[in-house]
Amino acid sequence: MDGGPGLPVVVAGGDIARLDVVRAVAGELITLRGESLDGLDRPGPAAGLSGAWRRVESDAAAVLGGLSLASLLLSDAREQPSAIGAA
Repeated sequence: MDGGPGLPVVVAGGDIARLDVVRAVAGELITLRGESLDGLDRPGPAAGLSGAWRRVESDAAAVLGGLSLASLLLSDAREQPSAIGAA
């Protein structure tokens, strides 16, 4: 699903994935204190945290890559109250 760095993610129907929008606006999906996850190698007992953050980023990319911009419009339309029959 994830097209990788610089490659667009295609979702069902050829719509734009929310992941593409996040990457276009913010650059990286997740940063910690302004640092890229690539620069997060920690020594000693904190060494495992780098892998945990990379997993969080991977999971977030999977979720956002599977959701389209059209789904925002569809969910918005369902939540709007109908004016039909309103006094």
